[in-house]
Amino acid sequence: MKVIALIDRPAIIRQILEHLGLSTAAPSFRAPPAPPDGLPAGPLREWSYEALFDDLPIPDPVLG
Repeated sequence: MKVIALIDRPAIIRQILEHLGLSTAAPSFRAPPAPPDGLPAGPLREWSYEALFDDLPIPDPVLG
């Protein structure tokens, strides 16, 4: 891939984004607020394990 142009002026970038109908607001890099009383934000997830490929032979590093 080859870079053919570089636009580094914020005013020009803002004009292009507005013309395309895209947001010009900077994204927020903050985490969402914690739920009240230290409760989890959503339902608790239950983890499970499915033994896939457990019947494959494991090669011995010494024997190859």
